[in-house]
Amino acid sequence: MTGKNWVPPATAVEPVNHFHTIYMRLAAMSDALIHQASTREDILKNPVFGELIGSIAELSNLSARMTVKLEGIRRDFPELWDIWQRASQHEPTGEDGL
Repeated sequence: MTGKNWVPPATAVEPVNHFHTIYMRLAAMSDALIHQASTREDILKNPVFGELIGSIAELSNLSARMTVKLEGIRRDFPELWDIWQRASQHEPTGEDGL
C-alpha cells in the first residue's frame, strides 16, 4: 500500500467488512469532533484535542489498511475468508452498554 490514505469507493454506502465499518465510524467521530469544536478556539488550540484527532486518524489509517487486506483475502483466499467470517460474527455491544 502506498503512503496515501485509503478512501472507500464513492459508491460504498454499506461497509464491505468489519474494518471498513470501523473506518467509517472513526471518520464520522472525527468530523463530529471538529464540527463541535469549530466555534471553540480554546479547544482547537488545545494540544490534547490535536492528539485526539491525530489518534483517530492513526486508527482510521490502520482500519483502512485492514479493509484492503481483508478484501484481498476475500478475493484470493476464500477458505481463510470463511474462517474470518466465522471468527468475526460477534458484534460488541454499543458504548452505552459500558
